[in-house]
Amino acid sequence: MADITTHYQDHSLLIRVSDAIHGASAPELFVNLVEILSEAERSEDVRSIVLAGYQGFLPTLELPAALSAADAQAWIEGWHSVLDAVDTGSKPVTAVLEGGVSAMGFALALACERVVASRSLRLLLESGQNGVGSGLSWFLGQRVPQALASQILFGSVAPVQPERLLQAGLVGMLTEQGEALDHALADAACLNRHAPQTVQLARELLRQAPTQSLHAQLEAERHLLWKLQRQSSGR
Repeated sequence: MADITTHYQDHSLLIRVSDAIHGASAPELFVNLVEILSEAERSEDVRSIVLAGYQGFLPTLELPAALSAADAQAWIEGWHSVLDAVDTGSKPVTAVLEGGVSAMGFALALACERVVASRSLRLLLESGQNGVGSGLSWFLGQRVPQALASQILFGSVAPVQPERLLQAGLVGMLTEQGEALDHALADAACLNRHAPQTVQLARELLRQAPTQSLHAQLEAERHLLWKLQRQSSGR
């Protein structure tokens, strides 16, 4: 897996993906990423995951134009399996954004629990596909007004700056150039101080909150407290 490197640090798994990934080599990357994420999911030693590139974040990744319809569908399904693995995992994932970021890179970042970006971040959305197939339209549609989503997907005379992404809540932390990875690892270390079961259950509460009534959410919180108390008492 020359395109991916992994490193363990204080209960965090750092996954770094090559900046040179292109469409033709991507299917193998998708399989390897899902495998690494699945192994991390099963590991009791891993409490959080940090996902990063080097000078960018999947800056050249896009669906190859020359694929047949069947191959293009298989390619996209492989990519969607990566998004699903990140989105449905029980371990919080932090994305690190430096330099150029493709539509697929940005969609993957938005599938993560947290996003740490540097001021060097530049969105590189290809003019032909405009993020179609990446999953980006869903994440933007869920989280930002249509005007900003349109600016991100189709571009604007004034490119969307990292500070605007921070204001919109798409990025949780903004750093100086070259500092995003260190901040993300420090942030993951803070997460690791909490009991894994507590983090997992609290994340479930946060995810369901937007579709719950206050009464239902309070009931879910009471159930969570009861569950944690039973676990701590060994019953």
